[in-house]
Amino acid sequence: MRPDPVERIAVDPALRELAVDYLENCRRTVGDLRSALSGGDVATLVSVGHKLRGSGGAYGLAPISDIGGRIEDAANKGDVGALRSAGDAFAGYVSRGAIADASTSRRNRDFKA
Repeated sequence: MRPDPVERIAVDPALRELAVDYLENCRRTVGDLRSALSGGDVATLVSVGHKLRGSGGAYGLAPISDIGGRIEDAANKGDVGALRSAGDAFAGYVSRGAIADASTSRRNRDFKA
């Protein structure tokens, strides 16, 4: 099995260090999401989704905001299938993501979650 290719995520150079730290925090959040999903903890799923929805774009990581919105909406609706799909998309994005300066990489808005 081949590992997923690295997705170069282009961000404004002024945000690079912050985005690297944020992406690392998101990687830790994957475990929290999986635990909340397996435990049926809707409040945590809504909260995490809401935080991701509001924070990703601030770091130049709009796909995280989009996925966070999907997580929050699915949790509010109790849609377990959509939650799993969004959780998998989030895990995939943050596991493959590597922050790069916008001047050296393609734009992250091209990523399809």
